[in-house]
Amino acid sequence: MININISVNYFLVLCLGFSLLYKNVLVTSVMMKMHDANSHVLRPDYKITGVSHPDTPHSVVFAVKPKNTEILDKVLHEVSDPASPKYGQHWTRQQVADLTVNEEGVKAISEYLTKLRVPFKISKYGQYITATTRVSLLEQMFEATFFTYEQIEGHYRPTARAHEYSVDAEIYEHVQTVLNLVDLPFPITTPRAYKLDKNIENKDIENFASSIYAGNTYPQLLYKHYRIKNEHNSKLGSQCIYAAIKQSFSQNDLEQFQGVFGLPFHPVDTVKNGYMNDSQCFHHPDSCTEANLDVQYILAVAPHTPTLYWYDTDNGEFSNWLQVVSDDPDTPLSISISYGIEEQFINQGIMNTFNDLAKQLAVVGVTIVAASGDDGAPGYSARNGNNCKYMPIFPASSPYVVAVGGTMGPETSTEEITCSSATGSEITTGGGFSQLASSSLASYQTSAVASFVSKKQSEYNKITYVPGRGYPDVSIVANKYLIQVGTNAFGVSGTSASAPVFAGYVSLVNAGRLAAGKSALGWLNPALYQLNSTVYRDITKGDNYNTALASVRCPQGFSAVEGWDPVTGLGAVDYVEFCRAMDGGLSCSAAAGLRVNMMFVGVVSSVLLLVSTIW
Repeated sequence: MININISVNYFLVLCLGFSLLYKNVLVTSVMMKMHDANSHVLRPDYKITGVSHPDTPHSVVFAVKPKNTEILDKVLHEVSDPASPKYGQHWTRQQVADLTVNEEGVKAISEYLTKLRVPFKISKYGQYITATTRVSLLEQMFEATFFTYEQIEGHYRPTARAHEYSVDAEIYEHVQTVLNLVDLPFPITTPRAYKLDKNIENKDIENFASSIYAGNTYPQLLYKHYRIKNEHNSKLGSQCIYAAIKQSFSQNDLEQFQGVFGLPFHPVDTVKNGYMNDSQCFHHPDSCTEANLDVQYILAVAPHTPTLYWYDTDNGEFSNWLQVVSDDPDTPLSISISYGIEEQFINQGIMNTFNDLAKQLAVVGVTIVAASGDDGAPGYSARNGNNCKYMPIFPASSPYVVAVGGTMGPETSTEEITCSSATGSEITTGGGFSQLASSSLASYQTSAVASFVSKKQSEYNKITYVPGRGYPDVSIVANKYLIQVGTNAFGVSGTSASAPVFAGYVSLVNAGRLAAGKSALGWLNPALYQLNSTVYRDITKGDNYNTALASVRCPQGFSAVEGWDPVTGLGAVDYVEFCRAMDGGLSCSAAAGLRVNMMFVGVVSSVLLLVSTIW
């Protein structure tokens, strides 16, 4: 008994000593305040329920500041500008890592965490260091107070976050940002659905002008209107759907969609991090509409391209996804992102980290496509009518992604105009100018923006901040897409439909170029602004002053004009002209679209599909 007591007392003294040692190390250190904007302060979808329990385990991610960023920028423009002699000479992922990895920073942060006895893991290329420990130690490490946040309406689990934080001076110069500290998950907007008083019977989908499908968007309409040629689509290249916020997709729904529209049967080849769930889509269709839309239409455009469904397990905060992407040596060549967050709700550090990764992937030959949003220039926070202001959407506002806006009209065989709730759609295409210093006006669009300003000086002068990168870059129809969810058909409107369609364009052209021994397209933005005007169908009617609600029209917005505008970008993209301009080879030819598998259509022609519409 005596020995046991002595051992326990000795152990307690050691614990106290270590505790004092840690506290002394932290207290005597010089702390440097990080200037990440608070990403959650104005978020109406979360509430604070109290301070976090000190023993709560929590993981944070140190984004290590990359080196040689000036050299990387130079290389990026050389390999992405069609006028450059080095155009298309993309680097390997390892070459990019060798240039940008900050070995000194990785060493400094690792030693710092080791000194504090905090377990950590370094990503493959040294860009991220994930540390996991209890909240009480994190509060000392960052001179921060953690609070527990709960979503007011939704399914996210409670999460611990701070309002602001500082970093030890010995690692400050090497830290770009610390993820999972102040950033909250994406806001969730739940689509509303209603049933129409009609059924759809699929008898003749090729005769779309007179069929019951008139008034909706579906694969054959896209093929004909945009002259999409995909008969020569091969298995060369790769494409990816980014997914988040608990959206699942269904292989069964995909197969039924492909059967109904006579498309080749091609499942999603790879699913990362789960969220493929036929049962979920059948019983809870709202949890599958976005993911099914993305998967079904990227494969409708590029049906044979190897396809990856990449779910972000970190609730759409980008941080986990960034780590996984940075470690993957075979990142898909075409990535479609249908998600976005208003710039006011995401901190500068995450934006900078995303842009750094996007640049590195672009140098490798990856194209990132993002939806421009569905609430016009004012953003979704203005839906209540009381919060009207310019609110750009990220990552569409990043200079390193192709931002895709939305049009309407082709589905009703009328003139193609801006997609807006003011003209009968359930959404209004997003567009505007970034508020971020890191997204300053891109050189590739200087003359395009100047042309818009010369036509709409009064609109431009109303902007109350220094305008950065203008978006979108291009547009595709965004109104009333027919999709399959839980064995029923739904109608969906949104630029989240336009983005995967354009990502499919990229996959088709990549396949043609790779078959000819050429490079993938990579960062497309500089090329898009140099292409002949015949590539684009200029949209000159409409504006984006409305939110997704027809009843909410704000003073903030922009009008479509001749040439580029922050409404529909350069215009709707004609696939054949785009493919030829980008030297897509065989991918630019063949009869419009895929021939319909009429034998299968005959089998399913008696199937009645219940139609709903969501927004």
